[in-house]
Amino acid sequence: MKKILTGVLLSLCLSWTSAALAEEVNISSDIGIYSQYLWRGQAQGAGVGTAGQASVQGDIYLDLNGIELGTWFATLGNPNSSTVEFDFSAIYSNNVSDGLNVSLGYLWYTFSNRGVAASAAASNTTEIFGELAYEDYWSPSIAMYYDTKANDWWFDFGLSGELMNDFVVDFTLSYQKFKLTAIQSPIAGGKSEFKAFDISLKKDIEVNDISVSPSFTMSMPMGERKNIANQTIEFVFGVNFAY
Repeated sequence: MKKILTGVLLSLCLSWTSAALAEEVNISSDIGIYSQYLWRGQAQGAGVGTAGQASVQGDIYLDLNGIELGTWFATLGNPNSSTVEFDFSAIYSNNVSDGLNVSLGYLWYTFSNRGVAASAAASNTTEIFGELAYEDYWSPSIAMYYDTKANDWWFDFGLSGELMNDFVVDFTLSYQKFKLTAIQSPIAGGKSEFKAFDISLKKDIEVNDISVSPSFTMSMPMGERKNIANQTIEFVFGVNFAY
């Protein structure tokens, strides 16, 4: 009788644990195609001759009680013959007060070498991430990234809000601070300063259980970036599918 009772209690505990995890664990994913891949205002793929080409991008995220584990990818040119970027992330988020959210995390950037020189792996790096955001009709935020390999910092000052007809607009002003040495600086002899100003506009359209989101982004280089060859105003058109 004791063994039967113990077995019943164990079964109830396992059932409760499974139900609790089922309620707390959320899995989300999406995929989209974009006219080009921009990262912090710069067209990606220049090193392999694919800058400005269309890019397929997607991700999958596992959210467990405030801890988010994710994998994101982007193609740089033809995915059958060129580089594919994979980013892995682990981020903890918490609502510290009404509308105020804090996020801390770790990002790992990796690049496949398919179809390109093995030196592409030299771009692999990791970053420590932190963000403070306030959710309201207009939502300001500040995000910080520290590159553990290049030993530099990147800051995003953002403002997001809703317009008419459920359009969402995002403004982002980016600032970079790095060591002023020829080796560590992305620009030899460069200075720490604002680097880019981005404006994004998107709209979510629900189609059955899929959210279709067409978007448009304009990125304007600032400071020294305006003096670099091929650093001009960039435009990105895309459509994303989330389910």
